[in-house]
Amino acid sequence: MPPHPTWRDDVERHGATLVTRRAVHLDFGACGKGYLLDLIARTMGRDPAAEFVIDAGGDLLVRTDAPITIALEDPHDTTRAVGTAAIASGAFCASAPSRRHWATAAGEQVHHLLSALDGAPVDDVAATWASVGADSPEPTPAALADGLATALFVADPARLAKFFRFECVVLRADRTALRSRRFPGDLFIGA
Repeated sequence: MPPHPTWRDDVERHGATLVTRRAVHLDFGACGKGYLLDLIARTMGRDPAAEFVIDAGGDLLVRTDAPITIALEDPHDTTRAVGTAAIASGAFCASAPSRRHWATAAGEQVHHLLSALDGAPVDDVAATWASVGADSPEPTPAALADGLATALFVADPARLAKFFRFECVVLRADRTALRSRRFPGDLFIGA
């Protein structure tokens, strides 16, 4: 038996075709929902006075006169928040395994955020939030924020900041948090 869960008993590969032995969920995450937000915003953004909040499953693209307050969902208790953020213009995306997880054919609990180093679900990060301001040079800020929220599970925020302009919170599994200096919000837990 391998040292980490695999989908070997659930899926067979035949060239470019996947054959499943039971129902499976396919996850087109990382930046897919964010890119959809960017495409929708392009059609709405033709009117510079238009205000909007576009929500794709908790990933947001916002353009409002007054900031909106967003709760940072506690991944261990989805009825509670671990903090809030206030956004008036820009993209705000989150990632956590708390809502997207399943059991393999072998009965092991896994989730969709995997380390490319060992193929195992990441277990030292509980949730991430990424904010990309409207002043970003990125033409697709929501896709960037969505991708960063995923990348923060396995990558150091300081290293990512060398390439992208964003703010973030990383909530570790031990309930400690890393918060970037200009994150547009507050945490109710230690940081």
